[in-house]
Amino acid sequence: MLAALARHGCIKTSATAPREPLPDIRTTFNLEQAERLLVQRALDACQGNKSRAAELLGITREGLRKKLLRLDKTAHGHDGEEA
Repeated sequence: MLAALARHGCIKTSATAPREPLPDIRTTFNLEQAERLLVQRALDACQGNKSRAAELLGITREGLRKKLLRLDKTAHGHDGEEA
């Protein structure tokens, strides 16, 4: 994953670059949480550049936009279902 991030110019490969611990995606079996974490990692790695983050995730920028909207709705309890 780090090699892919470096190839896309999303991270610096300098040995002096500070590293902060990232939550371990393997510790959760919740698909929505894992997806949210992966999207956030890609955006963080690309300094918020959505086009680069989408490329890194293997989706289109429009796909990332829709995914962010969906994740935001589910985070706020609006899952599209009627009460």
